[in-house]
Amino acid sequence: MTASKAGLVLPAWPSEANLIPYQLSRAASLRYLVDGPSVSVTDRDIVRFTLVAKGSGSAENVSYEGFRCSTGERTAYAYGRTDRTWREVADPQWAPVARGDEARNVLMAYHLCPGRRAVKDASEAANAIRYGHPEATGVTGGLRPDRGF
Repeated sequence: MTASKAGLVLPAWPSEANLIPYQLSRAASLRYLVDGPSVSVTDRDIVRFTLVAKGSGSAENVSYEGFRCSTGERTAYAYGRTDRTWREVADPQWAPVARGDEARNVLMAYHLCPGRRAVKDASEAANAIRYGHPEATGVTGGLRPDRGF
């Protein structure tokens, strides 16, 4: 873990063994995974996590982000570099998750912020990512509806 300029502690680089995949409702060209040990819940409303997007071959994007569950907003704290270090965002800003950003909308609504309420801890988050959160509307046994969010 690395201390950031903003006083935030950046997580260790994600390990392949700790990545938890989650499904999107429609076919996607990237696979999305969350680094389990990076998940933290602060102020009972903000969930922080490392998100990994993998393409075919060895291409991947890594970011350390946060959701403010009560407002449906997100921010990025840092982006991964090819040398497996973090590049901090100078002034992280909260903004609504874009309507077309299915990867983050699904992660927020069905896994980390069901009903705009943050999961209570990293263990609940890991289970919710794997199976869908039982309090998320439209989730039955980890299946998600094939509709827009």
